[in-house]
Amino acid sequence: WIDKKNGNYLRNTHYNFYRSSSDGNTIAKFHEKTDNKGANIVLIVLYFHLKITKILIQGRLEE
Repeated sequence: WIDKKNGNYLRNTHYNFYRSSSDGNTIAKFHEKTDNKGANIVLIVLYFHLKITKILIQGRLEE
């Protein structure tokens, strides 16, 4: 995706991917899919509302 090539290689990989939005958004489902499968790499993408981001960065709520 970075070099704008055909995206079909993403579907033809020998790696297994877990995605909470399609595989289940619970700890039990995560462990069901990933336990005893070797090492795991976890990527977390968070989307914040602007007001929440300001609280986290500045430590206080400004109106």
